[in-house]
Amino acid sequence: MGISSLVLFVGQIREQSFKANEGRIFLR
Repeated sequence: MGISSLVLFVGQIREQSFKANEGRIFLR
């Protein structure tokens, strides 16, 4: 487990949360 893998992991979580927020705004 290196720094690059950690950055990728954080990026995936951030992308998922961003998509979830977009979906919420779209539903409203």
